[in-house]
Amino acid sequence: MGETVTDYYYNEDGRVLEERTDAAVAVQYLWDIRYSDAPVLRWRDADAQSGNGLEEVLYYTQDANWNTTALVDAATGEVVERYLYDPYGKATVLDEGWQPVTNNESAFANTIL
Repeated sequence: MGETVTDYYYNEDGRVLEERTDAAVAVQYLWDIRYSDAPVLRWRDADAQSGNGLEEVLYYTQDANWNTTALVDAATGEVVERYLYDPYGKATVLDEGWQPVTNNESAFANTIL
């Protein structure tokens, strides 16, 4: 009792399309049709209040290898977070000013790197 239940809905390619927490939509994703692992857009209930809507809208940008390089706020058009990769694909999370973030964790709960 009192447990939070999160359900994930996937498409036929195994990409998550929607996350629901306690039956309320928490996150939705739009994926690029050209490459299977390239996100385009994410809508998220950033304050985690059920029924408050998906108020956070972020665009993903990619490099030539389809690595996610930045998140862009749809409302302002500004980069809010950046990502760099070492030669082996390990990601480093940076803030909008190219500074590494604490514990290498996304401030926007981005797990698609």
